[in-house]
Amino acid sequence: MLAEEPKGDKAKASSNSGSAGKDQKSDQQKDVDTEHLFGFTEGSDAGEKGEQEVLVDTISRFGKRRDGPGPSTYRVLNTRFACQFNPADRFSVELSAFGDLRRQRNIADLDDKAFGTFDGVSVELKYQFLKGSAEQPLGLAVELRPRFTRVLPVEGHGANVFDLESLLQLDVQVVPGKVWYGSNVSFEPAAG
Repeated sequence: MLAEEPKGDKAKASSNSGSAGKDQKSDQQKDVDTEHLFGFTEGSDAGEKGEQEVLVDTISRFGKRRDGPGPSTYRVLNTRFACQFNPADRFSVELSAFGDLRRQRNIADLDDKAFGTFDGVSVELKYQFLKGSAEQPLGLAVELRPRFTRVLPVEGHGANVFDLESLLQLDVQVVPGKVWYGSNVSFEPAAG
């Protein structure tokens, strides 16, 4: 997001050379982090050496087809607690722990159950090959996400599942500094 210059500083800004103003604008555009810009689609930014983040993501599921008479409930919260750090420029490592909280009763094809439990761990390794800018609008990264899961997401049955999601992440500055397009291509083999 680009910030406006305060009115009182316009006289100072106009006395500076034109190239300084252009450098300031391009620095502000570089500060846009596309990693979390698109919601479920992840942007290509991986950050700079020494950066750290703590993340909490929750995916919720509500409502399913009722099985028979009487009240029915289907509520599931899958939460991820993560710590991300960057040991080098354009390379990030993220360690995550997952939790599953659910209540399902009188739902077609599902057993009645209510519980909260630890749901597994994952490591995410991301390398950014291209950094988007006004001059070169394409951002491109590859991410590997090995994960161990203990609970099936819809049914809630106990499981031991290992999967390895591989993602190709790209984003494009359609209008430099204002409008982006992001897309992910994913391949996720699993065994369990």
